Amino acid sequence: MAWFGRKKSKIDKARESVAEETPSEDDALPTGPFDIEQVDDLEGYLDLGVLKIPIQPEMNIRIELDSATRAPLAVSVGLGDSVMQLQAYAAPKSAGIWKDLRAERVESAEAQNGEAIEQHGPFGSEVVMKLPVQTPAGSGIRPLRCVGIDGPRWFLQALFIGPAATDMKAAVPLEEALRGVVVDRGDEPLPPKRIIALTIPGQAQAEPSTPSFNMPSRGPEITEIR
Repeated sequence: MAWFGRKKSKIDKARESVAEETPSEDDALPTGPFDIEQVDDLEGYLDLGVLKIPIQPEMNIRIELDSATRAPLAVSVGLGDSVMQLQAYAAPKSAGIWKDLRAERVESAEAQNGEAIEQHGPFGSEVVMKLPVQTPAGSGIRPLRCVGIDGPRWFLQALFIGPAATDMKAAVPLEEALRGVVVDRGDEPLPPKRIIALTIPGQAQAEPSTPSFNMPSRGPEITEIR
């Protein structure tokens, strides 16, 4: 079920303007994720505090709560049968953290008797993992594709789940959503690699609970973050 229509923002208009001027140079198009300082129009976005999500037709949103603290640490964006889980991290001013985190993701996959490889994708270096899982039918393999974007004092991780983890065509709609995400790091001092909690609309962040707005009813879902 669709939420609400998204009008053209200044980001969209900027892309169209550049496309008209340089139609043969796709690399010149302004694509995100964006820092809040780059954006002055958030109409049509879902405001989750540190993350602003551009709403698309047929998109489903689910807030993911930490299994121990119940803090809202991730948001899952569902389109079709695929899900993209987004998490924002604090990062230092001097350098990004994706290089270190890539190595950690590979080590974590191998520690779970899974496989992981690094490859180049639309957003640069990424990690594709195959993790063993137990299903009602027995043992299985769960593919995951981990994309990272270093920003000014922030890092954004996008975890693709379902067909989008292995099928690049299936990933296109979610990748387009990722390019429109806006990150509002804020000024709070935080240690590098600290996940930045989301703000649930209409609820105090100090007392997170299950959101009352539209939740995904189809496709794979992640219910806890450990």
